[in-house]
Amino acid sequence: MVAKGGGGMSKLTVRLPEGLHHRLRQKARVTSLTLNQMIINSLQAGLAQESAKLSEKEKAISALQETGLIRKLGEGYNDLVKKGEKVNRDTLYKSLSSKIKGKSLSEIIIEDRGRL
Repeated sequence: MVAKGGGGMSKLTVRLPEGLHHRLRQKARVTSLTLNQMIINSLQAGLAQESAKLSEKEKAISALQETGLIRKLGEGYNDLVKKGEKVNRDTLYKSLSSKIKGKSLSEIIIEDRGRL
């Protein structure tokens, strides 16, 4: 694997536990790579896995949105919740209770999904 990124190289001194250093040296020897190349490859693989996890999370959110199990708040809430502005429980309760009017949660959900 070739180092990807900004093109240039940076020099970095890192303190590693002896056991980890030994494992990296062994793996580098087995794969016929330099220790430096092995460390770069390991870091890139770890970062790639981290990115894949984030994309899995995004996939899950997308699937839940498509099924209607979660969705962004509608336009009616934009005035209530603005960037940097805190909404207290009572204000939110008053806003939501005007929609409830004695209905069960399932009735509200069914009614709301009909507007999608």
